[in-house]
Amino acid sequence: MPLDVTMAMNLRWTLKLGKRTSDSFFFSASLQDWLIANANSQAMHHQGPGQCPWYQVFLFAIWLIWKGRNQCLFNNKNPNPNIAKEILDRAFEFTHCACTTLVKNRRILMSIRWEKPCSGWLKLNTDGLSLGNPGLAGGGGLIRDENGDWVVGFARKIGIANSFMAELWAL
Repeated sequence: MPLDVTMAMNLRWTLKLGKRTSDSFFFSASLQDWLIANANSQAMHHQGPGQCPWYQVFLFAIWLIWKGRNQCLFNNKNPNPNIAKEILDRAFEFTHCACTTLVKNRRILMSIRWEKPCSGWLKLNTDGLSLGNPGLAGGGGLIRDENGDWVVGFARKIGIANSFMAELWAL
């Protein structure tokens, strides 16, 4: 028996590859029926505390067996002795990344307001803007005391700049 067939057969038993059916289905079904049954299986593969859809384990197994076979044939690489672990790792990682429900709207509402400086201090607030990036830009600012009262303000035309440069020039 060729090496890749032996490895695949051993892998089948290591991973319990194949939809949970009788051995008679495995040995009597056509290859196409067996592939379709496993690729469409709704069963879950359990390992430790985790689980992932069986079809993902199955499809990663087929892909990695094929990839490993090509490495042996075309690049003189040895078969991966840890292929079963790699299959499960990739299937579980894929399940975690692609199938975990994500919170779609992670908005954090924060009240943003001016905070007064310490007693005896002044506070400078500036802002810059550009109409386009780059585009016509301007900036300005004001200084307030500890009570929030206006002390002095300024505004300036900057010319053509991007928004980042406008913010810097406003300082």
